Amino acid sequence: MDPREKAKITQHLSADKVMLEWGSGGSTIEFSTQVKKYYSIEHNLEWYNSVSSTIQSLGLENIDYNFIEPNISLSSFQGQSTYNQFQDYIDIVDKFDTKFDLVLIDGRARRLCAKKIIPHLNPDSIIFIHDYILRTPYWVVEDYFDLIDGVTNTQQTIGVFKLKTPLPDEGYNLDLDTFDRLNPMPDNDARQIKQTQLDNL
Repeated sequence: MDPREKAKITQHLSADKVMLEWGSGGSTIEFSTQVKKYYSIEHNLEWYNSVSSTIQSLGLENIDYNFIEPNISLSSFQGQSTYNQFQDYIDIVDKFDTKFDLVLIDGRARRLCAKKIIPHLNPDSIIFIHDYILRTPYWVVEDYFDLIDGVTNTQQTIGVFKLKTPLPDEGYNLDLDTFDRLNPMPDNDARQIKQTQLDNL
């Protein structure tokens, strides 16, 4: 993660907050030390085992780390992740029985995770979606979230969001089809559109 992207996250961290992430790694190790409780969800077993070893070696006791394998093999599927493919991975948040102050979405099925997390947010929760600007299929999340900040000029980019108020009655759902609303465009066009949007806040 580019330092400029990381800075967009760390400025919101504090010792009284509860944070969730889909997609583990360096973020798990670094951000968990700056919050009260840290939940992490990972779909790749080899990576999960590697990160688990690091967590244990550093004695990080505030992390609830969860391995959830896909419901359908990744080798049999192409395109945007679907709910059927990652249902358990997406739905595990129901089992945590908590409200989250911060959510980093940096794993699989990102647009579906963003919809799923809505009932598990506090009113002032902040959502981060990594790789947001150039992956135009993710833009559907703005059915439910306002883009309030971001970094558009890095290789991966990041979007920062708050839940819309009032929450709209209609928007995409967890059955969003694989190729629905892909909104393809050149990278430079995507960067310009979202930078203009941020400049006009």
